[in-house]
Amino acid sequence: MIGILKKNINLPEEKKFEFLIILLIPYFAIFSIFFLELSLLILSISFLVRIFKNFEKKYFLNKFFIFFIIFYFYLLSRYFFGDTYNHENYNFVIFYFRYGFYVISIYYFLNQINNLEKSFYKSIVLCIAILVFDSFIQFFFGKNILGYEAIDGNRITSFFNDESILGSFIIKILPFLIIFLFNNFTKKNIFNSSILIFGACLTIFISGERASFFFDDFDDILFFNNFL
Repeated sequence: MIGILKKNINLPEEKKFEFLIILLIPYFAIFSIFFLELSLLILSISFLVRIFKNFEKKYFLNKFFIFFIIFYFYLLSRYFFGDTYNHENYNFVIFYFRYGFYVISIYYFLNQINNLEKSFYKSIVLCIAILVFDSFIQFFFGKNILGYEAIDGNRITSFFNDESILGSFIIKILPFLIIFLFNNFTKKNIFNSSILIFGACLTIFISGERASFFFDDFDDILFFNNFL
C-alpha cells in the first residue's frame, strides 16, 4: 500500500485524499462499518461538488442512474403502501438512495484520477491475499493473527471475529478483480489472479458458507471460460 502511494505522490492535492479513501475502502469494510460509511459519504459529497461545479450531467443522465432511481421509488412504494410495513427497516429503505451515489462516486474518481484503477486493483488483491492468509492461520492454529478464535471450533471468520460473513465478503469483492482482468488481459495477470481466486475459493469453503462457495464456483467457471 505504501508503494502505491509513493508512485502516485505527484497527484494534485485535491485528488490525493479521494485516491487514498478509495484504496482503503476494502479494509474499512472489514474493520469498521462506521469508517466505511463515512469514507463513502465523503466521496459522494466530493463527487457532487465537482460535477455541479463542472456541470457534468452525464453521470446522472445514464441508464444505470435512471434504473436505480426507478428501483428506489419502487422500494419506497412497497415499503409505505405494502402489507409488510416494518418500522425497523425505515432507515434502510429511506436512505437506500445513498448506495447509488456511492457507486457513481467511485466510478467517477476511477475515471478521473490517473492510475487509480490499477492501484485499486492492487489494493483488492492485497486485501484478498491478507484474508486468505489469515483464514488459513485461523484454520490450522485455531486463532487468527489478532487472536480471534474460529466460531464453534470450525467456522473460520478471520478478522470478522464473531460474524460469519467471511465467505460472503470475499464473493462480493471478487467481481472487482474479475472486472479488472476483463479490461487488462495479460498472461501475467491471469496467472497471478488464478492463484488468488483458487485461494479465495478454498477460504470460502473452509468458512463453512456453502452458498457463497456455490456462487464463487459459478464466477470461476465464467472466468476460466473467458480467459483460458
